[in-house]
Amino acid sequence: MTVESNPDRIEFFTAQSGHESAKVVYADGSLHHIHSLVAPEKEHEYTGSIDVWGDIVILEGTGLGYQLEGSTRNLGNARVIIAIDAHPEVLGKFTARFQEKIAPPVITVAAAQDTERLCDAIPSGSQFRVQIIRHWASYTVSPGFYDSLTRRVVEQLPRKPRGTSSPPRALLLKGSFFLESELQRALRRVYSEEPIIFDYKATGGLQDFSSVLQKSIQNDHPDVILSVNMKGFDGNGVLGRVTERSGIPVVVWFVDDPHPIMLHQAQFVRSNMIAFCWERSYLPFLEKFPFSSVHHLPLASDEMIFPFAPQQGPEIPVGFVGSAMQGDFLYSIRQKFLWKAELAPLVEKAATRLLDSREHRPAEILLQTARDLEIDLPFTDSRNVSWLVSYMIHTASMIKRRMVLGGIANSSLQTFGDPEGWSALLGKKGRHNPPLDYQNELATVYRNIAVNINITSCQMATAVNQRVFDIPSCGGFLLSDNQADMEELFEIGTEAAVYGSAEEAREKAGYYLAHEAERRAVIQKARERIDR
Repeated sequence: MTVESNPDRIEFFTAQSGHESAKVVYADGSLHHIHSLVAPEKEHEYTGSIDVWGDIVILEGTGLGYQLEGSTRNLGNARVIIAIDAHPEVLGKFTARFQEKIAPPVITVAAAQDTERLCDAIPSGSQFRVQIIRHWASYTVSPGFYDSLTRRVVEQLPRKPRGTSSPPRALLLKGSFFLESELQRALRRVYSEEPIIFDYKATGGLQDFSSVLQKSIQNDHPDVILSVNMKGFDGNGVLGRVTERSGIPVVVWFVDDPHPIMLHQAQFVRSNMIAFCWERSYLPFLEKFPFSSVHHLPLASDEMIFPFAPQQGPEIPVGFVGSAMQGDFLYSIRQKFLWKAELAPLVEKAATRLLDSREHRPAEILLQTARDLEIDLPFTDSRNVSWLVSYMIHTASMIKRRMVLGGIANSSLQTFGDPEGWSALLGKKGRHNPPLDYQNELATVYRNIAVNINITSCQMATAVNQRVFDIPSCGGFLLSDNQADMEELFEIGTEAAVYGSAEEAREKAGYYLAHEAERRAVIQKARERIDR
């Protein structure tokens, strides 16, 4: 395959400040400015000084070099600089300007055949860390050119070997999502060493994100990168390009409905990525994307957060920890799409049908309900429809919680986590408490409730949620709705207590309240199963 320069015309002009700037003129007459029309010489003030740590630095798109004005001294840390640009005339101006300012030799590349000169310029037998610094305004003109040519350059460079440690080292993309800390501890326990942590919220912008990620990969040599719900993925596909080029697999564990997630992330999926999902009914959807493979992976529990301690006469007869899934919760979803109040009857009817259906096909149920009610959706695009479906699913979850807890609500019931929501949903039935500290309070409250009710969100057709593992792990008793995975993971009756309807939930809650010995026996058996 031959990689050619961008065929569109480049034009140079004088900006308002009097400095030279450049723009691309496409065949249809549209324009793309590589530098500012006003003051291109100030570009480095916005990009900041670049941290140069690579032995070989590849400039992926040079522009006229304004972005590097504050970093010429840092570039002196490199052994060789390879400057790539799709427009030879731009590259010529860049080289003339920086050849004497930058201490390392600058090798210019503007076409595939230019890469042949690299073998003579780079000492044989040496191994180098390779850092790619991208000028985004230049890159976006012809991303295919830069991706392909950079790959050719990288393939010709001797590289420091990736880690061959046993057990392998994992890099965890970590921000503030609650499961990330649990995964960090799990990786430490399984591999007997601390995982590499990439704090994706601590990077200062796109250029810094790219630099820190590349540096971590080449210094720490991870064998795999782990993300929850594709958190830590940037909005420009840097993570995918860098890991694919480095040959590092990226594992994504979906623990929420992947449909809304993939609305924004689908374009960044690459062949080096593997998807796991806590809900098996979403696997066919995930298989539509170019993941190398897709697998089912249930949730679990963290013994550091939910350590076992025997119940000491629980003070709360019946309790539920979680959101009422109404009010502000549903409002936050409505804000994500073109919601209209006229859609409320459709959502309510479709949510009820979803609860009554034996098959988890929410999108089909919503569209069929719209036809039955002769309601025309005000939109047909995937983004708005997907969020409307999500809104309907969570509305069904709210209705389910109202049915189950409303059926057993009396002075013995307490909820934790959403007092305003539960008061609106259940009225004066029960006592409604403020949110709990997940790390420090939740396990104690679970143990202090004689019967913990579990009501699974309707986004989960077969899967079980965290409560199924966390409550028995810390010594609490769980009465759960009977999900398909519950029957696969536990022996019903001895290791798990389940209900199939709101009426059965009320009856079994009363039964287990009156039979403490049976509660304790189920807790013990459930813990033994979870610990296996």
